[in-house]
Amino acid sequence: MAPTLKLTYFDIRARAESIRLALTIAGIPFEDVRLPRSEWPAFKEKTPYGQVPTLEITENGQTFMAAQSEAILRYVARLAPESGLYPVEDPLKALRVDEILNACEDLGKKISPTMREPDAEKKVKTRQELTGPEGELTVFTKKINARLDPSGYVLGGDKPTIADLELNGAMWWMSSGLLDGVDPAWVNQFDRICKLRDKLAAHPKVKEWYSKK
Repeated sequence: MAPTLKLTYFDIRARAESIRLALTIAGIPFEDVRLPRSEWPAFKEKTPYGQVPTLEITENGQTFMAAQSEAILRYVARLAPESGLYPVEDPLKALRVDEILNACEDLGKKISPTMREPDAEKKVKTRQELTGPEGELTVFTKKINARLDPSGYVLGGDKPTIADLELNGAMWWMSSGLLDGVDPAWVNQFDRICKLRDKLAAHPKVKEWYSKK
């Protein structure tokens, strides 16, 4: 019997969206809990690391709360190996997926310090420097872009992997307009990433997911 899944995160895309899309693409039913900010302090005490997203997995009468988004992504992919979300049967392809997942983590680490910057002017200036033509974020993202298959997806073909979902989420964040000092058009300079974004947006299950939101 398949496990019952409850995914909990705030009512935004951010860290949970790649998991939501992975579950959707894999055709795995799940409860999508959007946690109100007012309920966060109480829920935080229940989480393994004081963070969300979490995935509550109920199986054989027992519930386990999983944490860490990349671990959850891999678990979801392993539940539906036929989906192609994580090529466990091919070590080299799995390595390529893991590489991009780790690169996404590095990407986040480069901009996350600005989230804690209390000086608004300094925050904007730092982000503008990071995303300038020779900025650290721009240079690093060009390297990620070069590692993708020319067709867009990390491994090519028509099936996205969890690395594609994670990278798409990171680029959505950078182009969302939510980050003061980051031009939403910044992402458009990365041709393969843009192909990834467009292919994923055209995926039938992804289109269906967003049509309901």
